[in-house]
Amino acid sequence: MKKKYIDMIEIYVDGCSKGNPGPSGAGIVIACGDDILFKDGYFLGDDLTNQDAEYLAVLKGLEKASEYCMKTIEIRSDSQLVIKQLNRQFRMRKPRHKEIHEKIRNKAQIFEKVIFIQVSEDHKYIRVADKMADKAVRKVKRGGD
Repeated sequence: MKKKYIDMIEIYVDGCSKGNPGPSGAGIVIACGDDILFKDGYFLGDDLTNQDAEYLAVLKGLEKASEYCMKTIEIRSDSQLVIKQLNRQFRMRKPRHKEIHEKIRNKAQIFEKVIFIQVSEDHKYIRVADKMADKAVRKVKRGGD
């Protein structure tokens, strides 16, 4: 059976670091309007910063997006710095962020259009993404569930 793609999806992302640097997680929520199509959290590593986690959450979201949409992707994050850097409004100084940024740009090329938008940390789907990221870190710290 051929998979049906949606013309436009929103991907809400959030990264967290417990210690900054410390154990870190990424949460993503893929939505189409009021419908959540996918949500999950990912443990990213033991020694990452909040900004590292935010960038890696964007990358994880784009990796998952191709299962739902090949046209317009809106990446939404509450991180002003990451969104402005991805929109090339702020310069990037850290080499590791430049490397992740390049991976994001390469991944984004498979879609017709990718838009990076800053949203409030109080947005309902950002709160869900935050919980997914936090849960991923807590699960690893506890040794799984």
